[in-house]
Amino acid sequence: MRSKVRILLCTTVIAVVALTVHILIQDATRLPIRDLVIGCNSGGPYSGSVTLVAYLTALVSTFVAAVLYSYTGHLLPVGNRVGQSVIVGAILLELKGELIREPLVNYFYAIDCHIHQPLAYAVLSQMDKWLPNLIIAFLLVYMCPLKRANENRGQRQQAVLQPTSIDAVPV
Repeated sequence: MRSKVRILLCTTVIAVVALTVHILIQDATRLPIRDLVIGCNSGGPYSGSVTLVAYLTALVSTFVAAVLYSYTGHLLPVGNRVGQSVIVGAILLELKGELIREPLVNYFYAIDCHIHQPLAYAVLSQMDKWLPNLIIAFLLVYMCPLKRANENRGQRQQAVLQPTSIDAVPV
């Protein structure tokens, strides 16, 4: 029970921190991106209701990441937490196409639109995704409880070894 409460607490803290960083970076990069893309209206900040829904729905994906890390974190090939955080961050980003695909597409989009600094555009366009996901990864590794491989295996073996009513019937 204590582990479940810890995962819920971990999920809430991580989702709030990551989305706050995302919003702050998005606001900070809006003007530089607008300057790179002449004639583009980048719009203003989101309304309160949109921000509230964003925070509430961020809990879902963060909870899934926390549970997955809790059960598979022991399988990471790196022993130190910083290395594990980088690997988890890269996995999170790539699963959403934000590590390789999106920056590459943004770069070639900038070239097609004749933006004079395509690399700056591609990097600025990704900052609001990269940093929050790396923060999520570091917080997952440092905050979330990690199930041990033996713990999971032992529970499965006990379930397999327990007789069922069918086993009790003589043949």
